[in-house]
Order: sequence, then structure tokens, then C-alpha cells
Amino acid sequence: MAISIRSSTNNTWVYCSNIETKRTKFNIILSPLLSTILALKSDELLVKVAKISELEEKLKQEKSQFEEKLVLLTQAKETLSNQFKNLAHEIFEEKGRLFTEKNKESLEFVVNPLRENLDVFKKKIEETYLSESKERVVLKQELNRLAQLNARLGEEAE
Repeated sequence: MAISIRSSTNNTWVYCSNIETKRTKFNIILSPLLSTILALKSDELLVKVAKISELEEKLKQEKSQFEEKLVLLTQAKETLSNQFKNLAHEIFEEKGRLFTEKNKESLEFVVNPLRENLDVFKKKIEETYLSESKERVVLKQELNRLAQLNARLGEEAE
């Protein structure tokens, strides 16, 4: 049994020694691979960091461009609003002027015949006044003549 334990211990030792040798060989092979993998991962990380930086810079530029566009849009909106107000004012003024002209024309259409009738009426009144004035003058002269005739008849009758 002593041989069997010793043999078993030797086998275990040989087995462990083989494992240790294999482990060393594995580390020798694995170490450059790990270094390469780490280098690749490090390079990938650097690329990704660079990409993030690039994207952040692009985002800043786009944000700046957006703000510039927003300012331009705000200015354009204000300009268009002012132009619209001016145009609306011009249209309002033009419509007001046209409305005034139309009213004037309509009033003239209504008032002109009335004015003409008033002018005719005024002429008739003036003619009537002149005619009556002449008739009064004639009547006055006739009354004076009758008064003189009456006075003469009165004198003759006396």
C-alpha cells in the first residue's frame, strides 16, 4: 500500500507538474494574445472616444447652426409680419379711398338732380320775385295814377 500511495502521490505530482507546465506554456501563448486583445480594445476605445468627440463637435456645430437658423427665422417672421402689416395698411387705405370715392359718386348721383332741381327752383323764385317786383312797381304807379286821378276828380267835383 505504501507503494500505491507513493505511486499515487508521484502521479499526482507529475500530473500537477504537467498542469503547471501547460499553464506556463498557456501563459506564454496567452500573454501576447491578451496584450494584442488589450491593444485592440484600447485602439477601439480610442476610436470610439474620438468618434464621440467628433460627434459632440458635430452636435455643437449643428446646435450653433440651428440657433443661427432660429435667429434668421425669427427675423424673417418679424420682417414678414411688418410687411403684412404695411400691406394690410396700404390695402385698408386704398379701400378707404375707394369707399370715399364711391360714396362721393353715390352722393353726387343723388345730390346732383336735387341740386339741379334747387337751381331750377331758385331761378323760378328769382323770376317770380322779379315779376312780382315789376308788378308791384306797375301797381304802385297805377295806384299813384289813380290817387292823382282821384285827387283831380275831387278837385273838379268841388
